Amino acid sequence: MNTATETAIKTATVRWIVIAAVAMAIFPMPAAVCAEAQEAEVVTIAQRDEGEGPFERLVLRGAYMIDGTGAPTQGPVDIVVENDRIAQVQVVGFPQLAIDPEDRPPLNGGRELDIAGMYLLPGFINTHLHLHSRRSGQNVPAEYVLKLWLAHGITSGRTVGGDHGTPWEIDIAKKLAANAITGPRLAIYPAFNAEEAGLIATPAEARQRIRDIKRMGGSGVKFFGAPEQIMTAALDEARKQGLNSTMHHAQLAVKHANVLSTSARGLRSMEHWYGLPEALFEDRSVQHYPHDYVYQNEQHRFAEAGFTPLEVLHAATLVGAQLIGIDEDVGSIQVGKKADFVVVEENPLANLHVLFGTGTIRLNDETGEVERVGGIRYTIKDGIVYDTPELLCEIRDMVREQKRSRGIPEGPMPIETVPAKND
Repeated sequence: MNTATETAIKTATVRWIVIAAVAMAIFPMPAAVCAEAQEAEVVTIAQRDEGEGPFERLVLRGAYMIDGTGAPTQGPVDIVVENDRIAQVQVVGFPQLAIDPEDRPPLNGGRELDIAGMYLLPGFINTHLHLHSRRSGQNVPAEYVLKLWLAHGITSGRTVGGDHGTPWEIDIAKKLAANAITGPRLAIYPAFNAEEAGLIATPAEARQRIRDIKRMGGSGVKFFGAPEQIMTAALDEARKQGLNSTMHHAQLAVKHANVLSTSARGLRSMEHWYGLPEALFEDRSVQHYPHDYVYQNEQHRFAEAGFTPLEVLHAATLVGAQLIGIDEDVGSIQVGKKADFVVVEENPLANLHVLFGTGTIRLNDETGEVERVGGIRYTIKDGIVYDTPELLCEIRDMVREQKRSRGIPEGPMPIETVPAKND
C-alpha cells in the first residue's frame, strides 16, 4: 500500500471518529470516576410527576425547525404528535407573514402548544454520561443528575461507567424508558474493567466479561485500555455478541491501542481526544502536549476545531443517535420517529449559548441594557411536554435543601483558594 493510499484511509477513518466524538461532549459533563462501588447504596428516585402527556394528539404550532439532519432551518412548521411518535411535519407559511388557518393541520380535539417564532430541534443525544453515587467525588443524587440532563434538552444518551454497578443502571434505564421516573432514556455501556468484573488477566476472561455484560442487558462496552491480547479478544467478543463499543484510549495503552488500530479490530467510537493524534502521526508515536495543556480542560475544543453551529447541532442529534444505534427512533425530526424535541425562544445557530440552562447575556442594541436571553423553554420526550423553567426550579429547590441541611447560606457558593505550600 503506497503512502497516498495509507493517508487517505487514515483521513477517512479519523474524520468519522472526530465527528462522532463531537456528539459525545457538546454539553460537557463533570469528569468521571468509573470504578464500580464495592458496597451497595440504597438509592431512591421519586416517581415521575413532572411533564404533561403524552397526548393522543398534540400539535406544535408555528416554530422554526432545525431537523438534525444538517439541513438549514425551515418554517414556520406545525408538527403533529400522536402519543409518543411524530405523525406529521408540515410547513405552514413563510417567515414574518400571517399563517392561513386553512393551511394548518386540524386540532381534532387534541392539545395545542403555541411555539410560534421559537426554534424546534430534535432532543439532544449525549453519548458520554455518568450516573454516580453519593460516595463519588461529585456527591450528588442520581435524581438531580437525571433531571438536570433533561432540563438541558438531553432526551437520550449512554452511560459509560458509574459506581452503582451495572444491574442498578440497567434497572434505571428500564424505568426511564417507561417514563416511570424523570430523565432521558439511556443505553448502558458498563466499563470493561469495572470492579464488578474482578481481575481480567486472560483473553478467555475478557470474553467472559463481555458475555456477562450482554447477559445483564448492556447495550455496549466502555474500554479504557488493556494488554493487547486481552483488548483484541474483548473487541472480537463484543462484535460476536452484537454489543456496541467505545473507548477512552488511556495513555498507558495508547502505544498499541490508538483509534486506528482499535477501530480496525471493531471498536465503534472513541471518547475524548486521546488515541486520535497517535493514529495520525508519521514522525512520532505519542503527541507533544503544549506546556499549558491540562487534562480536564476540554470544553472549547470543538469550537476551536472550526465546527459550524449547524454541524455542532447535527453532531449533538443525528450523529449521536447513529453512534449509539438508535437513529431509527431518534436524532432527527421525521415522521415515525419518537416525539423528542428541544424548544428554545432564541436562534441557537446565532448563538449556541442560548441552549445553556440559564441562557446567556447580550447587549440590547435598542435599550443599551445587558439582558439575559435563551434557556430551553420546553423539553419534549416521548410526547411528554416538560416545562423546563419549572423543572429547573425543582432542581434549584433540591440544591437549596442540600445547602440548608448543611448550614450553607443561600446564594452562590464562595470560591476558595488554597495557598501554595512553601518547599
